[in-house]
Parts: sequence; structure tokens; C-alpha cells
Amino acid sequence: NTGCLGQPLPKAYEAGFLICKNGQYGVADINGKTIIPPKFKRISYSNEMYRADLHKLFNKQGKLVFEVGGCDGDNIGITSQNGLTPVIENNKCKYIDKSGNTILQGDWKRGTPFINGIAAVEEIAGWNFINEQGQVIVSQCYESIYFSDSTQWLNEGLIGVKINGKSGFVDTSGKVITPIKFNDINTPFINGSAVVEKAGRFRDCFIDRNGKISGSVNAEDYYCGRIGELLPVIHNVNTLGFAAPDGTMAIPSEYECDIKCKYVISPSMSENLILVKKNGKYGFIDFNNNAGFGAVVNKSKTFSCNRAESSGGN
Repeated sequence: NTGCLGQPLPKAYEAGFLICKNGQYGVADINGKTIIPPKFKRISYSNEMYRADLHKLFNKQGKLVFEVGGCDGDNIGITSQNGLTPVIENNKCKYIDKSGNTILQGDWKRGTPFINGIAAVEEIAGWNFINEQGQVIVSQCYESIYFSDSTQWLNEGLIGVKINGKSGFVDTSGKVITPIKFNDINTPFINGSAVVEKAGRFRDCFIDRNGKISGSVNAEDYYCGRIGELLPVIHNVNTLGFAAPDGTMAIPSEYECDIKCKYVISPSMSENLILVKKNGKYGFIDFNNNAGFGAVVNKSKTFSCNRAESSGGN
């Protein structure tokens, strides 16, 4: 490797390893043979398929099976557990199998990966849900759906949606579970709670599955993802802490954040440890704020969030 450190891809140990040369990424199989040349800015892996630079799909043998056109979001090109991948061709979304064959297609602009046999697709009128046969299973169309990442648009059986400018959660049949009255949705349900926006900035709160508020978050800003049950929040311009579902600060705001902005990259967690920065150095803390600083790392592995909007979104 030249210019970066190779490491096993998440969930890909049986398939291969991430390799890098001159700052470009590729894949080598478990025997060390290069199966995808190192010429991409990023490579991810899901359900026996590699995605390179958001627009090329390779099988786990390294064969190019599809080149995505007009890719506009991380949900495009993520292979579902059922082996279907949403892709864009001729400005239309369709689902292909691992050989690149078209399995489902419709008048869709975008689509999510399948979760538990259901995918969300964007039609002209808005977002709807389909089954694995491509049949619409909910008559209601939604202005947008919320997902913190491409695999969490359906979490704990609930989907964040927007109707007439207000947000709330429905189940996979379209039944309203929480009131559709919130300004926005900030995180999906995790361990029975979600984070929503009540009335503008500084009015964010945790809700339970009935829509009852369990705790408010008093912060200048917040991150898109949750770390376990906790919500990373920003105080005093650039100090990072972690709020619990009752609104209290489970971990005080004593860590540094490199970026201050809404819906930014969230801190990373690995093996129940959180990567944070203090006094200019990176280290790990547990959920009780026990810290072990000393080893300096150059860059953290993080995830990002995306919101799917009928008008084009972020």
C-alpha cells in the first residue's frame, strides 16, 4: 500500500481487503490478488457487492455488473439483504440483482434498499412503499421520508415521514404511530426513542413510540446520528457532549468537535467505544465517560446522514 493503510472492509472478510495506492482505493481478495484496481476515491461493501465512488457496482469476485448514472445519494447502489440494489438509469430508479439484471422497475425517481421486504420509492406525487414484487403497499404518498443513513430509513418498524409540512412516524402499513405534528425528524427510533424538532432551533426533544416527549435537548446544534441511545450535541460553539433520552447530559460537553453545523458527520463508535477529541488528540471513551487518551490517530471512520426530499433533498 502507498499513501494509506489497507484494512479489512466491514462485513467483507470473506470477500477481500481494502487496498490503496497513491491515495486511490481498490480491493484485493483473501489471497492478495487485486480484483478491483486501486483507482477510486472510496469503496464500500454490502451484501456481497462492492460500490466504488457511488456509481460503479462490482460483485465480490471484482466483476463490474452495473454503472450507476445520475447518482444523487448514498441510498443508490446499496445492496439489500434480498440481493436487490437500487440504481439510476435514464433518470429512473430500478432494482437489479447481483448479476446486473433488472428485477423491478417503475416510474420512480429514487429508491431505498429493501429492509424486511419493503423499500421506499419516490414517485412524481411523493414517496411510497413497495414490496419485493414492486407492488405499492401504502396508498398515502409522503412529501419526504427521513433516513439517517441508507440502512436506517426503516428502524424498529417505524418510518419518519412528512405530510403537509409536518413530520412524524408511521408503520410499514402507513398507520400513523406518533402524531404528525413535529417540525422535523432528527434521528430514527433507537431503543424506543427518536429525536424530533418541536418549534425551531434549540427546541429538539426525545419522544417515545406514542409521540410523548421524554426529554428536551438544550444545545446550540446536534449531529444527525445517535451513538447507542445517546445524541451527540454541541455546546459553547465547539464543545461536544452526549445527551440521554431523558434530556440530561450523560457525557458532559468537554470534547472538541472539528465541524459545527447541522446534519454533519457524527462521531464514530466501535466495539462500544466512542472516538472523541480532547486537547488536540483523539482517543476513546466508553458510555460512562471513562477515557483512555494517548494514542494519536490521524482520521476517524464516520458515517453521514442524508435526508430524502421530494424536491431533491440534501
